[in-house]
Amino acid sequence: MIEVISPTDIYADVMKKVALYLSDGVRLVWVVDVQGKAVSVHYPDQTSQRLADDASLTGEDVLAGFSLPLAELFKAG
Repeated sequence: MIEVISPTDIYADVMKKVALYLSDGVRLVWVVDVQGKAVSVHYPDQTSQRLADDASLTGEDVLAGFSLPLAELFKAG
């Protein structure tokens, strides 16, 4: 599941959505912060990690083989 934060989103509301997705059985949630040029990756065990800079976003075991450098994701168009 992918959730993109908009400028009008309230962080607590976004986290409620993430919790709901995970409780409904979603195995991996990406929260994309376009302004901060970062992605938070959330897991069912309530852990998360924040990726930024020259990290790559991967699909782990959910989307095996998927990899996208954040520099490409946030590249100015």
